[in-house]
Amino acid sequence: MVIIWGSSLYGRCDEIPGLGHVATNFGHLYYIPLIPTKSHFVMEKEGASFRGADLPMSGRSVLVAYIRAATVVGAIAMSIGGLASGEIVVWGLAILAIVGAIAAFRMGSRASYARACEIAEHIGFGPQVQVLIDLAYDQITEAEANRRMEELESEMPDDGYGEYADQYAVDEYDEYDEYDEEDYDEGYDDEPNNHRR
Repeated sequence: MVIIWGSSLYGRCDEIPGLGHVATNFGHLYYIPLIPTKSHFVMEKEGASFRGADLPMSGRSVLVAYIRAATVVGAIAMSIGGLASGEIVVWGLAILAIVGAIAAFRMGSRASYARACEIAEHIGFGPQVQVLIDLAYDQITEAEANRRMEELESEMPDDGYGEYADQYAVDEYDEYDEYDEEDYDEGYDDEPNNHRR
């Protein structure tokens, strides 16, 4: 019997437009998330690795991961039951489970404005990123965002940093939070870090 186990990121939620999203690393068995170990804010991914920052354990991400896993397992079980029995009632339950699974993957996708500000503060993003968040959540107009960006850029030293990225905060996390494929993987996009026996 083949046993598949390992660790992957699950529970993608709290997306901040243009910046990233929250996900939690889980120990999994047959791709079913079981034990959450650490939540992250994922800012950029390349293949199976990602750049991001550590966050306190996100209860929302953990809950989303479990709900999504439960609905997928339920949809599969009901579909198998429908095939085996051929009963319309079981097929109806299977369809409901599939709709529930689709809805579960859409839940919690975007962070509220308050949550976006909380994440930005925890990571240490500076005022430029806060302007981008304010603009993305319609807290300010584009004209106001441009005016605030110009003010902030005039106060910053000319050292080659990008126009809108708060590179000071991101650079702090480049080396510390860049994980290779052996440690962390995005289970929803790429090959997870799995082991077979």
